[in-house]
Amino acid sequence: MSHIRPPQREGTVTVIRREPLTAHLLRLHFHAPDLAGLELPYTAHALRLWFGEPTPQDKSHRRIFTLRRFDAATATLALDFLLHDDGLASRWAGAAQPGDTLVASGPRSGLQWPPEARWLLAVVDESALPALACVIESLPAQRIVHAVVRTRHAAEQAYLHRLHRQPGHDQVPAAAEDAGAWPQLVLHPIVAAPDDDHAAHALGTVLAHNSWPAQAGLAFIAGESNWVNTARSAVESHAALGALQVHASAYWKQGQAGHAHG
Repeated sequence: MSHIRPPQREGTVTVIRREPLTAHLLRLHFHAPDLAGLELPYTAHALRLWFGEPTPQDKSHRRIFTLRRFDAATATLALDFLLHDDGLASRWAGAAQPGDTLVASGPRSGLQWPPEARWLLAVVDESALPALACVIESLPAQRIVHAVVRTRHAAEQAYLHRLHRQPGHDQVPAAAEDAGAWPQLVLHPIVAAPDDDHAAHALGTVLAHNSWPAQAGLAFIAGESNWVNTARSAVESHAALGALQVHASAYWKQGQAGHAHG
């Protein structure tokens, strides 16, 4: 993750189109003229969204979402929402129609790919799928991606079948030069509820029973807080993964509202 904070912008974004991706993942397309000048030097940048009147003192209505698509020329952007019953953002997105508005600001710092990294180990849950997709789309074909993806429903694993390169400065240079080629993606699915202890055992099995590249690489670990802690410990203690730089980020916490990043 880069610690360089790009210049910040804030404004109203207006829904222009709904695009279902899977049974529980929805993409909303927005018109965002106030954000047309966003500077996005890396990949997997995010926006802050307010589902209510934005105030500096009250952040209970604020959520953070990965910027999935951005087109400065048309002043449009896309955000992907995980639809579940108990989330403020999820309820809003599920009911959102063209013309509905939010206040958005950003961008937050994105992920800067280490130039020496030859492969990616991603350990994520479904809340981090948009960020992972951004990272994969930014990489050239010479990279290898192993993705351990934990979802509540098997259907959500199909999200990574919808990758699409968006040429721009968020890509590792070799990716822009060879936009028709893709990294080798090896998917290791885990289907388990957020409170299912089986997931930790399944992760241990994946790490123990696969041969991992010996080159320098990046471990991208993101999702529910307890899952992130478990995954980071498992990766850092695995003898064959010692050459990995680890980037770990908790996007949400089971049983705690307002701790959300999608």
